[in-house]
Amino acid sequence: MDLRSEPRFPADEPVRVTVLGGAKFETDGKIVNVSGRGMCLRIRARVPVGAAVRVDVDGSLLLGEVAYCRTNGDLYAVGLQLEQALTISEELSRLMQRLMEESNGLAAERTVASQTRMA
Repeated sequence: MDLRSEPRFPADEPVRVTVLGGAKFETDGKIVNVSGRGMCLRIRARVPVGAAVRVDVDGSLLLGEVAYCRTNGDLYAVGLQLEQALTISEELSRLMQRLMEESNGLAAERTVASQTRMA
Protein backbone atom coordinates (compact mmCIF):
# COMPACT_ATOMS: atom_id res chain seq x y z
CA MET A 1 0.00 0.00 0.00
CA ASP A 2 1.44 3.39 -1.04
CA LEU A 3 1.04 6.00 1.72
CA ARG A 4 2.10 8.99 -0.40
CA SER A 5 -0.33 11.89 -0.40
CA GLU A 6 0.36 12.78 -4.06
CA PRO A 7 1.00 10.73 -7.17
CA ARG A 8 4.57 10.46 -8.46
CA PHE A 9 5.39 10.87 -12.14
CA PRO A 10 8.49 9.31 -13.68
CA ALA A 11 11.13 11.62 -15.12
CA ASP A 12 14.61 11.38 -16.59
CA GLU A 13 15.91 14.95 -16.58
CA PRO A 14 19.54 15.97 -15.95
CA VAL A 15 20.05 18.38 -13.04
CA ARG A 16 22.80 20.23 -11.21
CA VAL A 17 22.44 19.86 -7.43
CA THR A 18 24.02 22.30 -4.97
CA VAL A 19 23.98 21.41 -1.28
CA LEU A 20 23.78 24.72 0.60
CA GLY A 21 25.15 25.65 4.00
CA GLY A 22 28.30 24.56 5.79
CA ALA A 23 28.95 21.41 3.73
CA LYS A 24 28.35 23.17 0.41
CA PHE A 25 29.16 21.13 -2.69
CA GLU A 26 27.80 20.55 -6.19
CA THR A 27 27.11 17.40 -8.18
CA ASP A 28 25.30 16.38 -11.35
CA GLY A 29 22.36 14.01 -11.26
CA LYS A 30 18.99 13.07 -12.72
CA ILE A 31 15.39 13.48 -11.64
CA VAL A 32 13.83 10.03 -11.15
CA ASN A 33 10.29 11.14 -10.33
CA VAL A 34 8.34 14.21 -9.28
CA SER A 35 5.17 15.10 -7.43
CA GLY A 36 3.48 18.37 -6.54
CA ARG A 37 5.63 18.85 -3.43
CA GLY A 38 8.68 16.68 -3.96
CA MET A 39 11.03 14.79 -6.18
CA CYS A 40 13.50 11.95 -6.13
CA LEU A 41 16.98 12.49 -7.55
CA ARG A 42 19.75 10.05 -8.39
CA ILE A 43 23.17 11.56 -7.61
CA ARG A 44 26.75 10.41 -6.93
CA ALA A 45 27.14 11.81 -3.40
CA ARG A 46 25.56 11.24 0.00
CA VAL A 47 23.59 14.26 1.25
CA PRO A 48 22.63 14.80 4.90
CA VAL A 49 18.93 14.54 5.74
CA GLY A 50 17.60 18.04 6.45
CA ALA A 51 20.17 19.74 4.20
CA ALA A 52 18.96 22.63 2.05
CA VAL A 53 19.56 22.07 -1.65
CA ARG A 54 19.31 24.00 -4.87
CA VAL A 55 18.40 22.07 -8.02
CA ASP A 56 19.05 23.67 -11.40
CA VAL A 57 17.05 22.08 -14.20
CA ASP A 58 16.29 23.38 -17.68
CA GLY A 59 16.25 27.11 -16.86
CA SER A 60 14.53 26.67 -13.50
CA LEU A 61 15.79 26.81 -9.96
CA LEU A 62 14.19 24.61 -7.31
CA LEU A 63 14.84 24.92 -3.59
CA GLY A 64 14.15 22.09 -1.20
CA GLU A 65 15.12 20.08 1.85
CA VAL A 66 16.49 16.54 1.84
CA ALA A 67 13.89 14.14 3.27
CA TYR A 68 15.98 10.99 2.76
CA CYS A 69 19.20 9.76 1.19
CA ARG A 70 19.51 6.04 0.40
CA THR A 71 22.18 3.98 -1.29
CA ASN A 72 21.04 2.85 -4.73
CA GLY A 73 23.83 0.73 -6.23
CA ASP A 74 26.82 3.01 -6.76
CA LEU A 75 24.57 6.10 -6.60
CA TYR A 76 22.25 7.67 -4.02
CA ALA A 77 18.49 8.16 -4.19
CA VAL A 78 17.72 11.53 -2.62
CA GLY A 79 14.17 12.55 -1.77
CA LEU A 80 13.47 16.26 -1.65
CA GLN A 81 10.60 18.19 -0.17
CA LEU A 82 10.33 21.21 -2.46
CA GLU A 83 10.02 24.65 -0.91
CA GLN A 84 10.26 26.98 -3.91
CA ALA A 85 10.44 26.80 -7.70
CA LEU A 86 11.56 29.69 -9.86
CA THR A 87 11.94 29.99 -13.61
CA ILE A 88 14.96 32.15 -14.20
CA SER A 89 16.68 33.80 -17.12
CA GLU A 90 20.39 33.38 -17.76
CA GLU A 91 21.02 36.99 -16.69
CA LEU A 92 19.17 36.54 -13.41
CA SER A 93 21.03 33.28 -12.86
CA ARG A 94 24.40 35.04 -13.25
CA LEU A 95 23.27 37.79 -10.84
CA MET A 96 22.19 35.21 -8.26
CA GLN A 97 25.53 33.39 -8.60
CA ARG A 98 27.46 36.64 -8.02
CA LEU A 99 25.33 37.43 -4.97
CA MET A 100 25.94 33.96 -3.53
CA GLU A 101 29.69 34.31 -4.13
CA GLU A 102 29.72 37.75 -2.47
CA SER A 103 27.71 36.39 0.45
CA ASN A 104 30.14 33.48 0.88
CA GLY A 105 33.07 35.94 0.77
CA LEU A 106 31.53 38.09 3.50
CA ALA A 107 30.92 35.03 5.67
CA ALA A 108 34.55 33.98 5.25
CA GLU A 109 35.72 37.50 6.18
CA ARG A 110 33.58 37.43 9.33
CA THR A 111 35.03 34.04 10.30
CA VAL A 112 38.59 35.30 9.88
CA ALA A 113 37.81 38.48 11.85
CA SER A 114 36.20 36.42 14.63
CA GLN A 115 39.18 34.07 14.81
CA THR A 116 41.58 37.04 14.90
CA ARG A 117 39.70 38.56 17.86
CA MET A 118 39.86 35.27 19.76
CA ALA A 119 43.61 34.90 19.30
